[in-house]
Amino acid sequence: MKQFVYTIALMLVLVGSAAAQRNTNDAGLWEENTLLLSNLEGVQASSGVVDIEDDTLWGHTFAMRNAEANLTVSLNYTSHVPSVDGPNKIVGGTWTMSIYKEGEFKGMVFGEFDGGAIEWQMSRTGVLNSAAITAQMSIKGGTEFYAHLSGTKTSGNFYGQISYSQGGRPLITGFTDLRF
Repeated sequence: MKQFVYTIALMLVLVGSAAAQRNTNDAGLWEENTLLLSNLEGVQASSGVVDIEDDTLWGHTFAMRNAEANLTVSLNYTSHVPSVDGPNKIVGGTWTMSIYKEGEFKGMVFGEFDGGAIEWQMSRTGVLNSAAITAQMSIKGGTEFYAHLSGTKTSGNFYGQISYSQGGRPLITGFTDLRF
């Protein structure tokens, strides 16, 4: 009977240690104060709405994911027409990220774009081939594990590469680095 009690006690200690280690590993994200996500891949969800008076494209939206996150990016930029003479200026937009660790939902982070640029590349015949996005992000809030980010001063970047193929939806790859 004593051996049985010792075995149960040992199991409880081991389970408690594993739970403590798991919490320590999760807290490591907080200590590092950085969330890096790479290899995000996705598609264009909306080509946006053109405002001719303001020469702005509103809501050019992409949905991306990898094993750790789902990221939705909605960009606003001027001019509403892709330009090869210089970059289009990002004038705003929003983003939302659902974050997973080892398949378990950890929470959401959301925010706005504070600026950036889109560099367009055209073929020799004037067909749009690709675009490179560099955008500054700010975190406006979070849920679950990231709820502490609400109302804090945070920043980061989004880097993306859009590929246009004939007859297909534009594809995007990208990565983020958020600091909080």
